[in-house]
Amino acid sequence: MISINANTVAPGSYTVINAAGLTEACNLIRIINRSKDDMTISFDGTTAHDYLKTDGEMQITVPFDQYKSAFSKLTKVYAKGTTSTGTLSVVGYYSQPGL
Repeated sequence: MISINANTVAPGSYTVINAAGLTEACNLIRIINRSKDDMTISFDGTTAHDYLKTDGEMQITVPFDQYKSAFSKLTKVYAKGTTSTGTLSVVGYYSQPGL
C-alpha cells in the first residue's frame, strides 16, 4: 500500500499517488480516499476516469488470467481535488502465474 498526504494534492491539476507506479502487474486495485474532500481519479494524469467521495473507496477487479493483468507494472494512479487533510492510498493485488 502506498499513501500520500492529501495536502499534497494541488487544486486544478492531477497529483500522482503512487510515484513509482505499481510494483507488479495487478488484477485488482483499491483506491482509498481518507481525506476531507472528494477526489477525481485518473490513470493517465489527464483523463477523469472516476470520482471518489470523501472517506470513500473504489475497487477494480478483473478476471484472473495468468498471462495478462488489467493494470501493468508501473501503472500510476493520479488524484485531483482540493488541498485537504487526510490520506489517499493505492493498493494493488497480484497473483504469480501458476499459483
